[in-house]
Amino acid sequence: MARPVRTYLQLHLPDGWLPAAGSDTPIRWSRRTGVRVEDGADALADIAPAEEIAVVIPATRATFVRATLPALRGAALAKLLPFAVEDAVFSAPEEIHAVLLMRAPDGESLVAVVERGWFEGMLETLREEDLAPGRVIVE
Repeated sequence: MARPVRTYLQLHLPDGWLPAAGSDTPIRWSRRTGVRVEDGADALADIAPAEEIAVVIPATRATFVRATLPALRGAALAKLLPFAVEDAVFSAPEEIHAVLLMRAPDGESLVAVVERGWFEGMLETLREEDLAPGRVIVE
């Protein structure tokens, strides 16, 4: 029995993109449906949703930090991360969104940090256009 064909959409936010003006700015996108691939650049309102969506954010929006973390997992680790990288990014923990990328064998971990206000605004803008991503990728 053949598997159903799923659609995958990848959005590429341009450098300098702001959520407040985000729906009018042309966004580069690519869509894969089975073996068919199409791409373009359109306002968010003109981009059709897909079953799976990823957004690629500009490298200027993320900082990568090495930190030594305790052996926590899940929600406990998620709550700790902004505090663990606070000194390295010179921002208050409530102003950042931090995600553990990997734990290195030497005991240090790699953490991605994004400004919380921009990140939440980006997600809200995409949700309003029915384009909520399941994954965020830094270019």
